[in-house]
Amino acid sequence: MRLKEMRKRAGLTARDVALAMGVSFQNVYNWENGSYLPPTKRLPEIARLYNCTVDELLGSVQVCAQMADGQKKIRPEGGRKEASINANNKKRSSANG
Repeated sequence: MRLKEMRKRAGLTARDVALAMGVSFQNVYNWENGSYLPPTKRLPEIARLYNCTVDELLGSVQVCAQMADGQKKIRPEGGRKEASINANNKKRSSANG
């Protein structure tokens, strides 16, 4: 995750984020250093606060639209596996080289 980078880009301190989200500043530091992950349901709130997208916060996923077959392929950066998500949001793994 790119929480610290995106927080700094937004010009916020960990205390600013903590006050805005109603958590302790230690929670924010723990999220940033990887000791704990923020609750998934709070990622959109963090993204709004940092004026970015959840994808930018995560920083580890590339989404490539496959217009021909209506699928999106999700590939971790530097990863070797892909997961395809069809229109029904079902995942299936496939080896990627």
